[in-house]
Amino acid sequence: MTIASLPNPKTSLEAISEILLRDVNKGSTFKASMLWQHSPTLIFVVRRPGCWLCREEALKLSNMRALITEMGINMYAVVHENIKGQIEEFANEYWHGKVYLDDNKGFYKALGGGHLRLFKAFNLFKPFVVGSLEIRGNFVGEGRILGGLYIVNAGQGGIVYEHVEKIAGEHASVNEVLGACDIVSTKKDNIELNKMETDIIVKKATEKVEEKKKSKKIVGICTEDGCEDGGCC
Repeated sequence: MTIASLPNPKTSLEAISEILLRDVNKGSTFKASMLWQHSPTLIFVVRRPGCWLCREEALKLSNMRALITEMGINMYAVVHENIKGQIEEFANEYWHGKVYLDDNKGFYKALGGGHLRLFKAFNLFKPFVVGSLEIRGNFVGEGRILGGLYIVNAGQGGIVYEHVEKIAGEHASVNEVLGACDIVSTKKDNIELNKMETDIIVKKATEKVEEKKKSKKIVGICTEDGCEDGGCC
């Protein structure tokens, strides 16, 4: 996959470089540009860590962590609320990696061209299936602020890929994510993905998530006022 075949990112590197992030455990803050100062970086901008669908996407990405990190790419997630236990549970059970707090919602505003994007009832609804006792969810926190995903090249290399969540639960394309990772990879001599290998990786990542879902599936619709028949917000 080439840069030309990926959706053109609308966010500028400058729009996200000065965002202040906080390490909840240490209490320290730092500029977001530190994340990609030396290595290309994937940043998962999480709508709400207790959301079933956000946790499902985190698992899917986490299941590709070994490959992505082998390509020389760091993986981080950001959330916009520090609610007791929510960050830790999301980080340990679903993301399996570092999660930082974006107190001022800088990444969320950047994805909206400088403004927060809120999920509204008149948006297209996404029918979904929520899973298992493994993928548990809750209704804690603000779930209307939409998130997304960035892949940023090292240093001043710029944003190579962005996914803007338009409706609650709209996941980034795994094929596009892997394609962007292949472009920014610092270890191309060791890893070169072709379409067949990418399809296999996508299938395995999806299967691992599906294995965690219970046999009885609950179909629901996410609306502005909450979630019907299952819920995700």
